[in-house]
Amino acid sequence: MKLHGMTTKSYRTGMDVLLDRHLEWIEGRRVGLVAHPASICEGGVHAAERLHQHPDFELTALFSPEHGYFGQAPAGELIPRQLHPAWDIPVHSLYGKDRIPSREQLEDLDTIIVDLQDLSVRCYTYASTLRNILEAADGAGVSVVVADRMTPLAGVVDGPQLDPDLESFVGSIHTPLVYGMTQAETAAFLRRELGLGVELHLAPVEGWPRGEVSPRPAMWRPPSPGIRRVHTALCYPVTVGFEALPSVWYGQGSGEPFECIASSHLHDARELCRLLQEQGLEGIAFHPDWFMSNHEPVGGVRLSVTDPRTYRPVVSAVALLWCLQEFMGSDELWHHRDSREAFFDQLMGTDRVRLDLQTGLEWREVVESWDFTGFLRDRDHVRLYPD
Repeated sequence: MKLHGMTTKSYRTGMDVLLDRHLEWIEGRRVGLVAHPASICEGGVHAAERLHQHPDFELTALFSPEHGYFGQAPAGELIPRQLHPAWDIPVHSLYGKDRIPSREQLEDLDTIIVDLQDLSVRCYTYASTLRNILEAADGAGVSVVVADRMTPLAGVVDGPQLDPDLESFVGSIHTPLVYGMTQAETAAFLRRELGLGVELHLAPVEGWPRGEVSPRPAMWRPPSPGIRRVHTALCYPVTVGFEALPSVWYGQGSGEPFECIASSHLHDARELCRLLQEQGLEGIAFHPDWFMSNHEPVGGVRLSVTDPRTYRPVVSAVALLWCLQEFMGSDELWHHRDSREAFFDQLMGTDRVRLDLQTGLEWREVVESWDFTGFLRDRDHVRLYPD
């Protein structure tokens, strides 16, 4: 594994670094690219355009993660294989009936480049796609280049470790739920943890200290239909569990998904906010508000991440669930007719959070067992950016 160190204070994407400084990794090769609409380079040019126009190698295939190459598919919708409308090259779906690049898809490639905007949240499926690419490339003798991007939660580690018995596509990397690594760091971590021999090159962002939690506006594009803003990405790990708990609306279909919650069973949102503020959660505030759900005004809570440096998103999620359970009752929160408890456990990576809350444990007791010591030690081996 070869790492490119940061040498200047310029502020550039991993793809710009790759093409300007490390062309030898792909020169003369048949190249595939894993990308989506957020794969934007310096000057606003899409990564695929830069690769397609380059004379020193051949872009022969594109690959798309969840939500598709064109970024419009809703969460969970399977994406079919397509042809690029202008270049007549395949766009292979890694979120269709198969989620692993096949031997046939890789046999015409020498190198596959990964350029995805990630969130550093285990259940956001781009980490699982990255793992599948690394394992498939290892078996096919194809090299991998990860062109890195900033991630909003790169400075945050929080939540339970993945229970191996609950490994799934929304939880396939053995880390805490929020794991504080970019895609390049995650690739190095997976190569090490899985014992892979794949030839891996990492092109990091230049000029980005990890302590700058929110990517600068010029470097951010929505990585999926539900993550339109950096603030949404910060809120996502607090509210993503409600994808499995339909008694609580989490803003889906609105202009601020994942940044709010509401329910017809919340009869006093102001009192709920008061209880949430009493929990002493750092870096986040809660505000009573009204939202339109199914064409009806519903009381709820709007989230504001006030200090990403002290913010514990998964702790905040468990505290929010505990407070909602106090207000709504356990049956209404967990046992709504369309609730998917097993899916909630997969999103969280453990069944302990749900079971502990259902048995009446206070949220502080639920989170006190989370231990990041071993993970942080392992992460130190692959860190590319200063604090």
